[in-house]
Amino acid sequence: MKKIMLVVLLVVLALGVFTGVASAQTDQQNTGFLHEYMEKALAEKLGIPLATIEAQFDAGQTLYQVAIDN
Repeated sequence: MKKIMLVVLLVVLALGVFTGVASAQTDQQNTGFLHEYMEKALAEKLGIPLATIEAQFDAGQTLYQVAIDN
């Protein structure tokens, strides 16, 4: 009985780890709740229009790359 419970526990833990890793890999869109705030703050700090930052971000650059380039 203890072996069965141990196997079930290990399977549940393994599924939890693998689904957590899979969801972390698919959540790379950088559109979290702070993303818009960071875009606006970066535009103000750099003195460039927000549309410019959004266009560069949509082109595949990270906010860090946008900041360095501008």
